[in-house]
Amino acid sequence: RDSTMVADTDVVVSYGDVVLRRRDALTLMDGEWLNDQVITFFLEYLKREAPGSGPKVEFLHASLVHLVACLPDQDQVDSVLSSLSLGEKEVVLAPINDSTDPSEPESGSHWSLLVYCRHDGRFCHYDSLGGSNDERAEAMAGKLGPSLGCSARVTRVKQMPRQGNGCDCGIFAMAVAEGVMCVTEPWAFPSALESDSSQLLARVRTMRGDVLSLLARLQRKAEITTSTAFLDADF
Repeated sequence: RDSTMVADTDVVVSYGDVVLRRRDALTLMDGEWLNDQVITFFLEYLKREAPGSGPKVEFLHASLVHLVACLPDQDQVDSVLSSLSLGEKEVVLAPINDSTDPSEPESGSHWSLLVYCRHDGRFCHYDSLGGSNDERAEAMAGKLGPSLGCSARVTRVKQMPRQGNGCDCGIFAMAVAEGVMCVTEPWAFPSALESDSSQLLARVRTMRGDVLSLLARLQRKAEITTSTAFLDADF
């Protein structure tokens, strides 16, 4: 095949158990709404590389969170989550999507991030549209609670900066996940935002380009020849 010909299904990066295709990577372009795979990839990257990560931290894949949200029975939820041993985790991060269609995880229009810290026994909800996803975050906390062995108490982080457009919610969620994993005390991140949110906002501004650069580095490192054209494609 002509190396200049690219398709949306071409693999850009295979990282852990996450496969990113060109159509996924394109959602990192300015003005695009991030899809499930990009957010899951970034959480997987943080799981492996973030300073605060480790065996006591769990990053839930977006597809798993969507499945749990759609399961009507708590016994089914507990069964799905059993292999993760959430009762042994100190920190759990879950991307929240407002999709209500069980068959279409990417049918939603807004992302936020739910973070559980065992240290203070609560969930913190980081939503760049204020309380837009509050109901879904509270429902998810209720479903995760039994596996974590905790109450479903959710605190909306009022210090969370607001997005200035209709497409950066996923970027904000990823920036918060990174921030939580880069501080010594994840449970204190809301206080850090209250005292100074400029660092998070600066990260939001560079996140799309930085993740695209990360994909390019990972691609070169893995020497993936089937998708070389992605690096040179005119976006």
